[in-house]
Amino acid sequence: MVERTWERAGLRSRRIRQGQQALARLVEQARGLRAWWRPFTLALLNWALDVACLAAALWALDVGVPCHGLLLAYALTQIPGSLRLTPGSLGVVETSLSALLVLNGLPSASAIAATLRYRAVSFWAG
Repeated sequence: MVERTWERAGLRSRRIRQGQQALARLVEQARGLRAWWRPFTLALLNWALDVACLAAALWALDVGVPCHGLLLAYALTQIPGSLRLTPGSLGVVETSLSALLVLNGLPSASAIAATLRYRAVSFWAG
């Protein structure tokens, strides 16, 4: 009954018909986004587990970094890492991540050791 009333209103009024068409386009776009939900969720999970791997590498060396510093270092490391200047961004990611961890207050030896441990697990084992 509501559907028939809605259709009849669209036949009588041009504005209601435009609203119906806009609503139909919106619903169609929302259905199209549903196809992206799973890849987006899996990518987000991949990044979260990658940060957890970095945190575990720091934890294994008994090095503490504030959560916001860890997330910032990881996020900024993704920029040069995505440039693919070398195969697998070897050297680029290690240098930038070590430098950012040192800027967050880690001793340089601990930052390098944690970075190499993280890359060994996340890059070579993955």
